[in-house]
Parts: sequence; structure tokens; C-alpha cells
Amino acid sequence: MKLVLLMMMLLSTVSCASGGSGGSGVQNIAPAQAKSLMNNPEVVWIDVRTAGEIQEGFIKGTEVFADYNGGAFQPLLSTLDTAKTYVVYCRSGGRSSAAAAMMIQQGFTKVYNLTGGISSWDGELSRP
Repeated sequence: MKLVLLMMMLLSTVSCASGGSGGSGVQNIAPAQAKSLMNNPEVVWIDVRTAGEIQEGFIKGTEVFADYNGGAFQPLLSTLDTAKTYVVYCRSGGRSSAAAAMMIQQGFTKVYNLTGGISSWDGELSRP
């Protein structure tokens, strides 16, 4: 049992030590860094949370809303410019990390995942 726990701890350490991109090409970005991209017209913010979560507020300047788990995200990709820069976020970073990885797989080159999601955001929020 101790050996199994040790192996699990080792595997989680190795997978977490892979850096900001997790090997997928996605760059994780901290909220402080992301704020520096707020007024850049070449950066598109994408919220991949549910409609109910969006009702609680979203990051000011977000232009695209597509529920990752609800199936709205993948069809959206064909409508986006792969040459633009994107910041993707969800509640805590899990869905947005998967969404950003999907974007990289489909040819997007500048994709950031907001670490900690909107839960870690201390900037201004808007409401629908």
C-alpha cells in the first residue's frame, strides 16, 4: 500500500513538473500577467463556463462565451482566427486548460490558460 501511494505521489509530481504548458503548447498565465493583456485589441478573451456561471459575473472585456462542457466550444473554433491571441478561462482552470489544449491541437498558436480561472481573478468583473 505504501508503495502504491509513493508511486501515485511520484506520478503526480512528474505530471505537475512539466511546466506551464503541460506539453500541449498551452501557456498558463497568472492573473497579474493576464491583466497586462486586457487593453490589447489583438487579444480575445474566451469564457468557457456555463450560462449559470456567467450570470455570476465574467472578466470585463470578455468577447466570447462558449460552454465547454455543453458542446458549444468545439463548433466555435472554426469561426475564430487562428492567428490571434486568446486567453481562455473557466471557474478554476480545468475546463479552460482542456479548451486551450483543443485550440492548440486545431492550429491556434497563441493560447493562454488563466491559472486558477475566474476564482483567482481580482480584477474588474462585468455582469450580463
